[in-house]
Amino acid sequence: MARLTTRVTGARHIASSLRESGYTLQEIADELGYTRERIRQFLKSRDEVSLPLCRFSEHLGLPVAHLSVACKALGFNTRACIPWSRLPDIQKKFYELYRSRCPQCKEVFLRSPLGEKKPRRFCGPTCYKKWWLNYANWSPERKAKHKALVSRWQREHHEELRERRHRSNKARYDRRHALGVKRAKATKRPEAEEAK
Repeated sequence: MARLTTRVTGARHIASSLRESGYTLQEIADELGYTRERIRQFLKSRDEVSLPLCRFSEHLGLPVAHLSVACKALGFNTRACIPWSRLPDIQKKFYELYRSRCPQCKEVFLRSPLGEKKPRRFCGPTCYKKWWLNYANWSPERKAKHKALVSRWQREHHEELRERRHRSNKARYDRRHALGVKRAKATKRPEAEEAK
């Protein structure tokens, strides 16, 4: 009798793990040598034949709102209990709908379960700002528009532009000249010591 009880308990554990892996009741029954109905009874005693959406959410560690939309996209009634065998389908649909990779920091993040006009591409505002300020990421249209704006500003503010360039060139010259003087002094010192 003890051997039979051990066999049944072991079968329950194996059936439970196979069910979580996405096997159907018939596949588990064929694997363990029981009938489909007996496997259903094993799993029902452990409350694992079907679960409400909130229990799936706890099991997966994902928000209920996200899973609800994924279930509706697959045609499941979210108020009824959902079979364990459909869990892999729900997970796959969830990842298709809501997981995204930030192009700036390459982190994976979850988008909002609420309907968005344009799906969010970035994990947060800081990554968006960094990406937006990088000229290499601009679209050809934006680059052309920026080039047109700059050239128009240069035409309209010709005097101010010339003055800015003059100040910039003067500052550059002063920096180079100051470095040149320091270099000259540094190279003259050993020569001056040799001359003495």
